[in-house]
Amino acid sequence: MLQKSLSFVGPQTNNALEYYHVNKAFISCQGIHIERGISDSNEMQALVKKKMIEISDEIYLLADYSKFGVQAFSRVDSIQAINYIITGSKKKQEQIQDFKELSIKVIRS
Repeated sequence: MLQKSLSFVGPQTNNALEYYHVNKAFISCQGIHIERGISDSNEMQALVKKKMIEISDEIYLLADYSKFGVQAFSRVDSIQAINYIITGSKKKQEQIQDFKELSIKVIRS
């Protein structure tokens, strides 16, 4: 368990997730890069997020404007693994056009 985020991580967490199916997964990240994909600063959290992507039908990525164009330490998955990006209104339309061209729906709040 990571005390800072109160999240369960590691091999036991991934093994436990093998027994589940998720309709929708909402996943955060430290970086989203059109070519390098989704990334996180913690390797153990990245592995759990990767497992959640594997067992889910739809993936919603939560990323504020500061995460775009960033590659953090540990890769979670390719950008094609996600279906939706939920971001704030600070992202300009032209900055998210590449994602829309990959058939990723962008929800701006």
